[in-house]
Amino acid sequence: DRLVRLDADLQPVSTVRPTTIFYGIDDMLPLADGRVLISGITDMQDPLTERLHLVDSTGTLVSSMVRAPAQTDPRVRLNFLLASSATPGTFWSAQRRRYLLEHRALDGRVLRALELTPPWFELDRSARDPAPWSSVQSLRMHRSGALWVGLRTKSADWERYRVDPPSGREGRAADIDYDGLYDSVIEIVDPATGSLLASRRIP
Repeated sequence: DRLVRLDADLQPVSTVRPTTIFYGIDDMLPLADGRVLISGITDMQDPLTERLHLVDSTGTLVSSMVRAPAQTDPRVRLNFLLASSATPGTFWSAQRRRYLLEHRALDGRVLRALELTPPWFELDRSARDPAPWSSVQSLRMHRSGALWVGLRTKSADWERYRVDPPSGREGRAADIDYDGLYDSVIEIVDPATGSLLASRRIP
C-alpha cells in the first residue's frame, strides 16, 4: 500500500500512499523526475487489463498502458520486469515467460525489441508437460549500459525434485525444492546490438 524511497543506507527518504490499489505488483522503477513506473494490475475482474502504470510523486495514477493479449494457457500471465535506460524518457521491460527485452517510451510504445532464443529457454510446450518452465527473474541496466538478465530454467535432474501433490490437493510451496528443480542463469546483453556478451549457468 505504500511506495517507500530508501537512501544508500536503506533509510526511508519519503513515503507515498498510491491513490489506486495495485494487485500482484511484479516490479517498480523509480524515474528521475520522481514518478514511479509500476508493473501490476488494478482490475482483478478484467484479465486483459493494463499491466504498466505511471504514478506521480503524490501517489496519483497518471496513466496506464499495455493491455495483455488474450492467453490460451491460463498459467501464462503478462508479467513485466523493469529496468532503467540510458535514453531519457524511456525504459526497458522484460516478460517473465518470454526472453523478450523491449525498449519502451513512457507511453508504453515499443521502440526496439530484442528476443533471445537460447536452446535451454523453452517457450512453446504443452501445458501437460510437467517440466518446470523457463522464466526471466530480473532485469537491470548496469552503469556500463549493458543489460543484466537473471533467468532460471529446469535443472538436468529436475525430475528427482518434482513434487506430486496427493490426489485432490494442491502441493504447497514449502514442499518444493526450487534449488533442485531449477538452474540459475545470468546473461549480459548489449542493448545496442542485441548480442550476448556473457552467460553463466549456476546449477
